[in-house]
Amino acid sequence: MTGFAYPEVLVALYRLLEAGDVAGARKLFYDWVPYIRYENQPGIGLSIRKYSMMKRGLMDTFGTRPPSPAIDKPTQDELDDILASLPEIPAV
Repeated sequence: MTGFAYPEVLVALYRLLEAGDVAGARKLFYDWVPYIRYENQPGIGLSIRKYSMMKRGLMDTFGTRPPSPAIDKPTQDELDDILASLPEIPAV
């Protein structure tokens, strides 16, 4: 599973840049950097993405198959804090 748990953010970034709104794109990007960095961790990135998608209601579970490691409860708690701090998901 490749990608990003919030494709709407990527679409919004693209549209802002296409419209010439570099400042708006920069703000949106930096608002989402904490999550982007967290999701892109080596090893557990897939588990983080699936957990985020589950929290969005897009998946029923966030389990992964080997060799992907699962995220532990402290990581889930930390991720919940990051998710709670994110701005509203842009409409696309």
